[in-house]
Order: sequence, then C-alpha cells, then structure tokens
Amino acid sequence: MSLERFVKNKPATPPPSADTASGVVLLIGAQSVRCGGAGTAAFVLQRLGFQVWHVPTALVPWSEAFGSCPEVAVQYADFKALIDSLIAAPWLSEVRGVLSAQLANAAQGAEVARLVRAVKEKRTEAKFVCASGARVGRQSSDLAFFEMLTQTLVPLADCMFLNSAELAQLSGFSTDMEQDAVAAARCLGSALTVITSAPALRRNCTANILVEPGQATIVEHAQVANAPEGAGGVLAALFYARLLEGMDPVSAVKKATASVFELVARSVKMQGDELLIPQNQAVLLQPMALINARRIMEAPARA
Repeated sequence: MSLERFVKNKPATPPPSADTASGVVLLIGAQSVRCGGAGTAAFVLQRLGFQVWHVPTALVPWSEAFGSCPEVAVQYADFKALIDSLIAAPWLSEVRGVLSAQLANAAQGAEVARLVRAVKEKRTEAKFVCASGARVGRQSSDLAFFEMLTQTLVPLADCMFLNSAELAQLSGFSTDMEQDAVAAARCLGSALTVITSAPALRRNCTANILVEPGQATIVEHAQVANAPEGAGGVLAALFYARLLEGMDPVSAVKKATASVFELVARSVKMQGDELLIPQNQAVLLQPMALINARRIMEAPARA
C-alpha cells in the first residue's frame, strides 16, 4: 500500500544531505561500557543535531571513577588501517570537524594527526578540537604521551581542552591561580584553550577558563558535592557543538558550562552515581542555571 496519501505536503526539494544543516563530527575516543567515554560525547552531539562518526581507540568496562579496570586498546596496525580507510573514503569531505578525546597511547596520536590533516585538506574550514589531555588508564605518567601531545596534536589543534592538572603537566607551569593557568595555556600556542576544573575566585566554586587571542574569560559556578565523573567530556562536546552552530567562543563556553553544571546538579539530586544524561537531556539544549562570567586581568607574559 502506498504511503503517499498520508503525506499532506510533499517537499518541493529533496531533503538536505548530512553535509548540510549541522553536518558530521568525527569523534575519536575510548568507548566505555558503563559511564562516560565516547558514547556520552556522541549522544550529546547527536542530541544537538550532528551526525557522529566514531573512531574507537580503546574499550574499558567502566570509567576510572569506579576503580581500576582492564583496558583493551585497539592495536596499532588495526588503528592505522582504520585511519587509512577513512582517509581514502569518498565521503570524508562531509566531516565538518574532528573531536579527539582519550587515546590509548602515543602512537595513536600520530595517526589522529594524519586523519586531521586529511580532513582539513578536503574541507579547509574544518575545526579540530583536541580533548586528549590524558590517555586511557591515566593513573601512570606517560612522558611519551605528553611529548606526542605537545609536538603533534597541539600544533594542529584549533582548540585545546584540558583540565588544570593536564595543563600543568603539558606546560610545566603552575596552574594554581587563574592568571597562572592563562599564562600556561598561552605557552601551548593553541588559538583557543579551554581549561576545566580551574581555580575560582569565590569560595566553594570551580571554574572553566577560555583563553583566546587578546583575552581570557573565566566562567564560575558552585561546586557540586559527590559529582559524578564525565563532565569534562560532555563540556567538550557541547562547546564544540556550539562553535559549529556559529556561536562565538565566549557565548559557547558560557552556555556549555551552564548545561553541564545543571546536568551534574540534577544527576546528584536524582542520586545518580553517573551522569543521568537521557533523563536530563533538555538541559543540553536550553540550560536554566545561572553562572558568573568575567574577564581575567592577565599577568605579564613569561620570558
């Protein structure tokens, strides 16, 4: 039976492809069976209207917040073959941007860089947001991983996404004060840097800091006791989505921060030991939480 009689107004033009409207985000990161991981970031991006292609780097049963667990990394030969296939794919030009989250090792970083270059060759306006400040299984220090970040991924990144501890490790400078954190971010050389879990001026508060050419903005909100892990990944996905929608960086970080703060607060109130995103997905689109934002008066540049 034909379904045409159920369609009142047939479209005059064919529906838009995935390349129009919101477009495709290429997400690179570890998959967690429970709580967090690339699956969470994918849900956030899809909820805001983006098509998501996921390149897995590792598989873990749960996030590190629930204790140590085995890590199944994608073997280098398999990862390289996957990247080779994507670079050769005829639809690579549909990708509007790349969001890189947790990697399993330094060798994967070189392959990610190769993929990012290929995406930018196909689409020069494509943006690369690197949130790979820590590798999967980050309990142990990995100097080779940090060296890969500073030499390979940071120079390619249009935006770096790091918490204050990761920034201190990468830059070699203190991030205990907001001016110090800004100065450390400028040492990396990325056009945009978002610093999460940054020091706040007000008591019992935490902050995110946006560092961009010529200015730095701090967005503060109250700390939430017993907050579940995974907020950083949600924040990165939301911030990137808002940038791709055309929002300016300050507005993007303010709206993303408000969404994440409200999501965390609601999850704790509902007694969740992980972020309850499906139950509170409305806050991803239109947060109601009030946050404080101000410009940072920067200290003189380091020699």
